[in-house]
Amino acid sequence: MKIFKYSFLLATTLVFINSCNNQNEEKTFLSKIELLETQGVKNDSVFSLYEEFIGLYPNNANSARLTYKLAESYKMTDLSKAATLYRKYFDNYPDSSEAANSLFNAAFLLENIEPLVSIDLYKKFINTFPEDERTESAKQNLRFVGKPAEYIMDQLKKQGLLEGEIDSLKQEIAQ
Repeated sequence: MKIFKYSFLLATTLVFINSCNNQNEEKTFLSKIELLETQGVKNDSVFSLYEEFIGLYPNNANSARLTYKLAESYKMTDLSKAATLYRKYFDNYPDSSEAANSLFNAAFLLENIEPLVSIDLYKKFINTFPEDERTESAKQNLRFVGKPAEYIMDQLKKQGLLEGEIDSLKQEIAQ
């Protein structure tokens, strides 16, 4: 019986020590990221740190922020990767303040890359966020996903939507 008590005590102590080490590692990792961010560093090495942190500590509150930040960063260079990260953000943090943005952005970015996935994501956005100000845009975009540019232009002309845009662009150029 005494051996069991000592074994249990030893095991509990080791788990506690390991937990403390993990927390220290997380804090050290975050400190490195924060230092680079305050220095304004935005490159592949920082993105790699974000990805590594997210992979190692998926339940850490900072993983949500870093996932969204990473998606925003890739939006200009790698649409597919950005869309994947936005989807991951939405799937992992559906109740967060950026959930709607993430789902809409993923659908938008995938329109020309994976039209069928984009359609599913737009439908999910419309059903999940019916009161969002972008729901009407999502419905409009849904009609044109996977369609050639000529078809889209023709439909917009038929609806009289394109002329107003062209007129306002002409006025901007004239000024």
